[in-house]
Amino acid sequence: MIDLCNALDIEPIISLTRIQSPSDMADFVEYLHGDTTTAMGKKRAADGHPSKYEGYWFELGTVDSFPFGSYSVRSFIEFG
Repeated sequence: MIDLCNALDIEPIISLTRIQSPSDMADFVEYLHGDTTTAMGKKRAADGHPSKYEGYWFELGTVDSFPFGSYSVRSFIEFG
């Protein structure tokens, strides 16, 4: 998705929710930023992207709903 957004010259926003475990999130960050000596960095390189990803946003809590249909405040973290 990040490669597609970069090709279209738009900023990718990656949404993470409470469905993912902390371990899942850590693996994802390592996939994006880990060098090829890390397990997830090796996987990224094997998937065809040997360099680290840059230039994207993380969005946390975008679909965490609360009673009465209200939604949590969005938090954005820029990387790159």
